[in-house]
Amino acid sequence: MRTFFLETLPSHEVARRFGYSPGAFRVLCCQFRRHHFDFFVQRKPGPKAQPKTNAARPLIIALRKQNHSVYDIERALQTKGTL
Repeated sequence: MRTFFLETLPSHEVARRFGYSPGAFRVLCCQFRRHHFDFFVQRKPGPKAQPKTNAARPLIIALRKQNHSVYDIERALQTKGTL
């Protein structure tokens, strides 16, 4: 984008330089003009695990190995407080 907007090179040349087709590069320019993307935003990643799901997993697996139904497992999770 910088090459096209600031250095004012033709779009077909910028597209060729960076490996885009001329049409795809024009679409990127149009989207950039309309939405003003912020390419350098620092995003904070969320948690990698779900605490309740991880706490319930061993119990669920044990009950499934004993051929309990989904409803039995739900009741067991409610009594343990993990649901």
